[in-house]
Amino acid sequence: MLKKDGKDSDIRIGDLPIIRDSEIQNFCLHGTVGAGKSEVIRRLANYARQRGDMVVIYDRSGEFVKSYYDPPSIRS
Repeated sequence: MLKKDGKDSDIRIGDLPIIRDSEIQNFCLHGTVGAGKSEVIRRLANYARQRGDMVVIYDRSGEFVKSYYDPPSIRS
């Protein structure tokens, strides 16, 4: 239906597109251990990186730091 109405984004969660321009809003992912929350965050971050967008991830465990933290790009 989103595609039919022209409201689908190129960003997807699984096979489902999100609403165009909603990626600038907040997302909350909730699920049990092993449900795939981190994988969804990785895919969203990769979409944003491909588009040249910036992402802020609150990462208490440091899981995403080695993959996504790039200090030189922050300074430029």
